[in-house]
Amino acid sequence: MNNSNLASDKMVKYNSQGLLERERWDFLQNNAGQGFPSDHVRKAHNEIEEFCNILRGEGVTVQRPDIVDFTQPYQTPDFESSGN
Repeated sequence: MNNSNLASDKMVKYNSQGLLERERWDFLQNNAGQGFPSDHVRKAHNEIEEFCNILRGEGVTVQRPDIVDFTQPYQTPDFESSGN
């Protein structure tokens, strides 16, 4: 079996940066422009907190960024968002 064929069956082109699994691509396509499901956010938060705890346990000083309210309009020199 050719490994490149196996990869192409399970992966789709995401962008010029690389590939994304078809299941994940479908999720992004179906949920574009919406908030992430609360269970995904909760799981991601728990994983980050546990990773920070591991780092702290190894003596690393962990500095977390300030919480940003992305419902408010914001901009950079190259990008602007209405916050919606």
